[in-house]
Amino acid sequence: MKKLIFFIVCLLFLGACNSDLGEDSSTGSADSSNENESGDGYPKENIQVTIPYSAGGGTDTFARAAAGPIEEEFGQSLVINNKPGASGETGATAIANSEPDGYNLGFVALLDFALLPNIKDTTYNYDDFDFLASFTESSSVMLAGEDTGFDSLEGLVEYAKKHPGEVSVSVSGDGHKYILMQLEQEAGVEFTTTSYSGGGESLNAVAGGHVDASIISQSFVQQAEDQGLKTLAISNEERVDNLDHVPTFVESGYNVTAVDARIMVAPKETPDDKVDTLIQKLDNVGESGALEEPIRDLGDTYHYKSGEEVEEFVESAVSRIEEVVEGNEDTFDTE
Repeated sequence: MKKLIFFIVCLLFLGACNSDLGEDSSTGSADSSNENESGDGYPKENIQVTIPYSAGGGTDTFARAAAGPIEEEFGQSLVINNKPGASGETGATAIANSEPDGYNLGFVALLDFALLPNIKDTTYNYDDFDFLASFTESSSVMLAGEDTGFDSLEGLVEYAKKHPGEVSVSVSGDGHKYILMQLEQEAGVEFTTTSYSGGGESLNAVAGGHVDASIISQSFVQQAEDQGLKTLAISNEERVDNLDHVPTFVESGYNVTAVDARIMVAPKETPDDKVDTLIQKLDNVGESGALEEPIRDLGDTYHYKSGEEVEEFVESAVSRIEEVVEGNEDTFDTE
């Protein structure tokens, strides 16, 4: 009888222990679930990405090419919304004013984005954004017409010094005006500028002999040289790998530098943990090299940077722009 009672007590004790263990396990699972929802679960829904420029433009084309690898890493879709207007101000302002919840991002083109607040009163400023990552570097080049006789930058500058205002140069956008302004200041020359709405028109102008030279995106170099045009200089600080036959302005003794970049941004006040997660995931994409070939196919140079590095990159560009533009604001299109 005593053995039977002892056996029953043991069974009851073991049942109570199992019940306690079950409760602990259940609580742990709930805590783990809550932790995932507040941390590792982001992002849980599609992300809206605003492009401050028209569909089919350089930044839009890049964003759509980059979307695939980024979506794969994020586990969510990027919903691209084009909001052009006022040289990018409309879309940039929309990004700055969007809900800073980690689900509203954008891509900006550095030169236009950084120039605008220096040449007009804008509805956004640099400190309205967190700069997450950049995958590209795109320089501009100076082309000379086939029949101009300008075979080098030195030759063109020498002629321009002797004939102020006679050398005509096509541009398509304020970024190109900014580069030409640097050359005028550095070389002590004066050019006559003709503006066109796009790079294709600007190229046609110099190829057709309507202007003597052009400041144009590096993506047009192959097309230009196929038409007999001469590429005199590139605005990068160092020669570009896929255009290593083109000298820099700096090599010729002129501190003319300007590198455009497509930068992913978030509105300021986006929670730090979400910004950190975004940068980590973008780093994974950047380090994978998945975008190298698509970016080369677009005529850009692949160069990934993120976090503090991209913030310093923007600050350096803004500082140089402020130095060059001061006192010359009326040169630019501000409508």
